[in-house]
Amino acid sequence: MFLGYAVFSVVHEYLYSGSTGLVTSNVGNFTANVASTIACTWSNFAVNITFGAPGASLTQGTSYNASQNYNYSNGPLGNGSAVNGSLYNVTAASTNTVRVNITVKGEDLYESVGLNVLRITNVTWGSNVTFANGTYPGVTTADNMTYPGLPLNYTFDNMHKVASLLTVGSTAWYRFWLNVTNTLPAGLYIGNYTMQCTDSGTPA
Repeated sequence: MFLGYAVFSVVHEYLYSGSTGLVTSNVGNFTANVASTIACTWSNFAVNITFGAPGASLTQGTSYNASQNYNYSNGPLGNGSAVNGSLYNVTAASTNTVRVNITVKGEDLYESVGLNVLRITNVTWGSNVTFANGTYPGVTTADNMTYPGLPLNYTFDNMHKVASLLTVGSTAWYRFWLNVTNTLPAGLYIGNYTMQCTDSGTPA
């Protein structure tokens, strides 16, 4: 907690003796500027997203899961359950003084050697907070994900948050999918996405 400043106004009191018994006073104000404290932590796998099986090439005209979309490992954030079966996640710090909102944006993927571009609109996402109807084929409804979901955009998607009012110490899981267009030339394509953790204005 940051205490910006405090202003104390002097209180003047005048006491008069005698028959009038007059007492006057001046009431002052206290002012304190307190800033909220927020922090979020992303899982290690969320830093580098790859599509398809690790190390495998992708085929034109096919849609792919991000490689850790459906990892049900028994790690600290996997728990082996369908509810959180993704190693892509973000956790609100236990020291936060307010609830936080998580939003996302992305940028086009450029060929590492060449001029070809895989547009970011071919990448879609879903989170256990944003979508809750679990309609992805072959997956239990407990996954709370859909495909194709919402495309990543060039600006933060504040209309459809990855997480809204995420409480202190809680985690939101999310997934990505990639649609490889039929005309995309072969190559290695690299881009990025950005998530931001912001003050929701709601107390923790």
